[in-house]
Amino acid sequence: MYKLINGYTKESLKELILKHNKGKPASYECLAEEDDEYHCKGDVISDYCVYFNPVDENRCAIGCCLPDSFIEMNRSVVSDEIDVATLVRDYPELGEHMPFDITGCTRFQDAHDSDGWKKTGLTFHEHLCKWIDENACD
Repeated sequence: MYKLINGYTKESLKELILKHNKGKPASYECLAEEDDEYHCKGDVISDYCVYFNPVDENRCAIGCCLPDSFIEMNRSVVSDEIDVATLVRDYPELGEHMPFDITGCTRFQDAHDSDGWKKTGLTFHEHLCKWIDENACD
């Protein structure tokens, strides 16, 4: 179990997920810019998780906890593939917005990044809320 900190409760964290996440992992697709021996122009080359996707404004699990002002001022950071420990180390002011300690935040993010939820019959929101119910304590 991971203890919720910074005033978060299970319910307030679930509310943020439902408010900022669009019911799917927040990912950013890198597209091929031209034809090559492996890809046609426009093909998805890679698909990686981001805290905030500027295309559809979807947020990942931890991204839901980031203040709007931080996202607006740091679009390149939140749209890049960076782990939560590095994010909080590089931007210590974000520590007060994290729902768990670094280990808990990493595990929460892992639940978001995993494709295992697709086999459960749960929606993505249900999957994240179930993780909170089973792994977080007030």
